[in-house]
Amino acid sequence: MNWIYYILEANLYLVAFYLMYKLLLAGTTFYNANRYFLICSIVVASTIPLLQVGFLKPQALITPEFEYYDIPIETLEIKPIEKQSALQIEDYVVYAYIALSVCLGLKFLLAIAKIIKLYFANRKHKSGKYTLVELPTEQSAFSFFNVLFIHPSMAKNDAILTHEKIHIREKHSFDIVLLELLKIICWFNPIVYFIKNDLRLL
Repeated sequence: MNWIYYILEANLYLVAFYLMYKLLLAGTTFYNANRYFLICSIVVASTIPLLQVGFLKPQALITPEFEYYDIPIETLEIKPIEKQSALQIEDYVVYAYIALSVCLGLKFLLAIAKIIKLYFANRKHKSGKYTLVELPTEQSAFSFFNVLFIHPSMAKNDAILTHEKIHIREKHSFDIVLLELLKIICWFNPIVYFIKNDLRLL
């Protein structure tokens, strides 16, 4: 299955890029450069295997060609061997991977659906380049791309507004969506969670 080799290769490249980040950039004050490097690492690590799927795939053996001659031999009765239909351990691993990926995918879709519901169910108004959505029943403030969801009482706090507008201006929602999609596919790789934590601090 080529998709298995693709996932393995992508994760190996992701580990390599993250180690490079830790050795060269982690701890520096180039926050934007660090963020762009981590994001590009995800994109590049996911793209390279598409160009060379099968890096980890066992190569087929090339057998030399021989000339064959017809030699009369006694015919033997050959009985077909019944194939075993029992599932192998590899099958269970694949099914477990798919099941967890589906669960994470559904969780992500539910989160997006909740945001969409909040957007259409509450009062909103434009504020410059941003759209403010009032959350009268939730004491919280968060942004999703250029939409700022906030409780009316918190909207009077300049520090909160400034903080959330920075997230919008820096397009941090793109980071969140990208990491969530990566987590759906590579949930078994601890590097994904390290990258997510590092991006949160940048």
